[in-house]
Amino acid sequence: MYERKNLLQDTIGCCVERGRTLVRVIICDDDSVFLEALHKTVEESLKELGMPAKIHAYSSMDQIIMPILSSCDIAFLDIDLSQPKYNGFDIARKLRKVRNDAVIIFVTNYIEYAPEGYEVQAFRYLLKKNYQVKIQEYIKEAVTYLENSRQTLKIKVNGEIIDLALKSILYIESQLRTVI
Repeated sequence: MYERKNLLQDTIGCCVERGRTLVRVIICDDDSVFLEALHKTVEESLKELGMPAKIHAYSSMDQIIMPILSSCDIAFLDIDLSQPKYNGFDIARKLRKVRNDAVIIFVTNYIEYAPEGYEVQAFRYLLKKNYQVKIQEYIKEAVTYLENSRQTLKIKVNGEIIDLALKSILYIESQLRTVI
């Protein structure tokens, strides 16, 4: 795992560094060799993008604690886990309950599971057999999606400048020289 130093706490509890928000990533796969390879690839891809990140890798859903899940920005989830009591879709459903805006990328050998991914708004499907071909492209797209969804508008309220998330603006009204 890597995490860059000099992180600052912003007003909504996210970590930021030099103007870029820290991306929190979860990788869950029961194949420890593939898990390590995917972890290394994700880490290198994020470094190439200059994106500070905190990556958590798990071989079992039982290891993922709620604070980690609720702070997740990008999740790489194996669909077919060896534990019969749950699978990657179960993790995705749990994630959607606490983070509706998280990017979910399913990593699998089985493309036939793809239709079920619509239930949890899967961002992409990454086939394990040739994950190196698409992984960098998917990470770049996920980071772009996150950056676009985090765009803010700086406004002055009672003399204080605040950042307002663009996605939270329903409408803007102008009355003479005042914007409401």
